Formats: sequence, structure tokens, C-alpha cells
Amino acid sequence: MDVDDKDGFGPIRTGAPLTSSSSPQQVENDRPSLGLLRICVEFLTRGPRLQSPSMDATRDKELTQLILDCANAEPEKFVLVCPILLNEIRHGMFSFSLKDLDSFMNSIQDLLQNYAFSRSECTQSLVVQLLDSTLATWTLPSVASSEVGGRIRELCEWLSGLLGSKEKPPFVAWTIRDQLAQFLDRYLIRDPTQASWSVEKDNQSCGPIALLPQMSEDDDIRVRFRVAVINARLFTVAPHLGVPPLDLYDTMKRYYTTDLDE
Repeated sequence: MDVDDKDGFGPIRTGAPLTSSSSPQQVENDRPSLGLLRICVEFLTRGPRLQSPSMDATRDKELTQLILDCANAEPEKFVLVCPILLNEIRHGMFSFSLKDLDSFMNSIQDLLQNYAFSRSECTQSLVVQLLDSTLATWTLPSVASSEVGGRIRELCEWLSGLLGSKEKPPFVAWTIRDQLAQFLDRYLIRDPTQASWSVEKDNQSCGPIALLPQMSEDDDIRVRFRVAVINARLFTVAPHLGVPPLDLYDTMKRYYTTDLDE
């Protein structure tokens, strides 16, 4: 199958096709249900953990499968409820098995092959949240070298495509770019060598250490301020990649704003 050059995200393994009535707009229309969904998910994830003597993160196969089933049957519901579950993972209340992570990646990759969903702010945010909340799992060397690690890199490559050119695609909101910057920062703290981001060790052009300096020329001042703080920490990452600090500084300077009126 051919790769869609405009998306930068080619066809991957897919499950059942999305229904023609599915629309990201339905996610916004379902916002009144968000509070109720959050209460339900938090009750199901935090309740068992609080009752556990060891306070281990909850694993609930039925809840996980219920949300996964929404991906094909009601993708707009999946996009709505999945971030709630991922937030519970990030805060240590819930945990995925490696198989669960693979299943969620498959569902999200299917969504990204739908034109409307791939350009939806909710779906783009969901990709970042999936990678961010499961950092501790997919940055493990044993996972990075597995098939799951390869699929993670496909998602990382897709995210890189959202920021990889001077002319930002018009469908990438500033909130997504800001969220991406924060994720890249947390990723480099956990994996300063970028080993789990790309298998091509000599090619750093699409890695976080290359993307973050480019974001210094973002159109939105809020993103530029965010990145200014993050980029200062790149000098602690550079030695892990064999990048001389002066070379990194020269790269950063190329993207500084020189016209103060802009």
C-alpha cells in the first residue's frame, strides 16, 4: 500500500473500518458526558487500588477491553474516554500490559488513517497522551527492540512530521505543539540517548533534540516561551548524543526570533 505523503503516516495494520457517521465533531458534542465518564473510570481504577494492601496499580481487563471495543464501534466515544484512562496510567492508578499497549496503538493508528480524525485536535492530543503516559514501558530496551517498539517509533515519526517543517500544517493547534514540547522534554529526561525514538542512531534530524530548537520559531509566543525553558536543558542531553555544546548552541541560534515586531 502507498504511503500518504501529505499525512506522513502510511497505512499500518488496521482492524474494522470506521463507520461513515463517525466524526471528531461528535467528541465536542459529547463534552457534557465527560464528567460522568471521568467519575466512572476513576472509580473503577482507583477503587481497587485503594483496597489493595500493596497499593499496586489497578489492572482491569474488562475495562480495558470495553474501551478498546469503542475504537471501532464508536470511535468518537473512544477519543473521549481514552484520555481519562491514560491520565490514570500517568498518575500510577492504572497499568497496561504490553499487549494492552499494542492494542491501543493499533486502535489509534486506525483512527489516524481517517482523514477527519487525523486532523482532529482531540486525536492528535490522544497520540501524545498515549506515548507520554506509557513512557516508562516503551523506553525499556527490551520493549524498544520489539515489534511494539517499532510501532511506537511509527507514532513518534508521525508526531515528528507535525513539527518537522518550517511551515507548520494549519491543522496543528498551538495547544498540540505546546503539549508536544512538554512530552519531548519528559522523553529526553527518561531516554537522553533517543535510543527508543529511532533505530537510526546517526540520524537525529527527526529526534527531540532536533525538533525542540526548531520550535523556538513557533508562531505562538506561548510555545516559544515553553520551548525556551526546555531548550536550556538540552545541554545536559547533548553529551549523551555526542553533540558538542557549541554546535547545539549554533543550531539553537538559527531558530531564534530576530525581528522583535513579529
